[in-house]
Amino acid sequence: MKRVYIRELKIGDIISVNIVGNHGRTVITKGSSVSKSTIDTLKRNNVIYVPIEDNNSESDFNIDSIKKDISGILRTHREYLSETSEYKAFKNDYMRVADNVRNKFKAIKDGYLSNTYDLSEDIIRIVYRSSDNVDLLNYVSMAKSISESLYDHSVSTSIISYLLAKWCGYSELKADIAAVSGLFHDIGKLVIPEHILNKATPLTIEEEQLIKTHPFEGFMMLKKSSLNKEIKRAVLQHHEQIDKKGYPMSLGIGEISEYAQIVGLAGRYDFDTRETPYKKAMTPFEAVGTLNDEWFSLCNGNIALTFLDRISETYVGNTVLLSNGQRGTIVFINNRDRSHPLVQLSDGSVINPFENSLKILKVI
Repeated sequence: MKRVYIRELKIGDIISVNIVGNHGRTVITKGSSVSKSTIDTLKRNNVIYVPIEDNNSESDFNIDSIKKDISGILRTHREYLSETSEYKAFKNDYMRVADNVRNKFKAIKDGYLSNTYDLSEDIIRIVYRSSDNVDLLNYVSMAKSISESLYDHSVSTSIISYLLAKWCGYSELKADIAAVSGLFHDIGKLVIPEHILNKATPLTIEEEQLIKTHPFEGFMMLKKSSLNKEIKRAVLQHHEQIDKKGYPMSLGIGEISEYAQIVGLAGRYDFDTRETPYKKAMTPFEAVGTLNDEWFSLCNGNIALTFLDRISETYVGNTVLLSNGQRGTIVFINNRDRSHPLVQLSDGSVINPFENSLKILKVI
């Protein structure tokens, strides 16, 4: 048995396991011969690669391929993506923009407001170039770094904000506003001492209150810039919650900008799934599970549920590492239980790791 990517399937190949589709049911049975309709079915169900019978003679094998087949360690979807020209181009753009953000945020803090336009153009260019790529969220996750987390987080949040706006049906202009809002949302943290931002031990009450000033500080930095007023409002309000427990103004339903709600959700997800000097990253499924429990207190239901549904879908087809050392492929995520996806193992069996006392440690 060997696994091949859908684009590499050939008519007549034999599927060696049952393939589970988007609704958790078998859509192609073990032993099926690949046809054009088979490939269409796989694509409709977001299947990235499938196990097929390997018809090579024994003499065609080499020891490396045998070791891989025995251990189940084959190239993962992200390993495949990392070698593509599309991802390499994205990563170069991402790193360049993050570097520009670092330099220009500091200049904006010092009053050079013309830099806001340059950065806006930078981020719009990167999202336009990659927005139609179904693996864009994988790209963002793969490109993240631990160092320079403020600037890196700004770029990631911007891209996720753009995606969420498009998922919600926003026009290109409104999605651009969401992207630029996400880029600038945390600029106010530049006034917070780095030793507090990166503190590994619990913050004091005074330190927490100081960090909570960053939305207002960011708004004041950008107040006289030429940025759209909705962007400035989103920067000010991105930590507000509809239950009035947010900050800095404890706003409620009907008072919080739609862009602030989008950026707040995108920023929260990126922060939760990001490793920093003072915390480990959650898996996407842990982050989605947490947001699933809290969204009704955070933001508009349409924005939240659209985000949770679409963010979950993007991970179907990805390879994950389980707590028992096994690898598996995400094949189905139930909207009623987004934090516990179904995983297909190398032997073709499909399990819910949670029901088998297993955890998903990470996407690989």
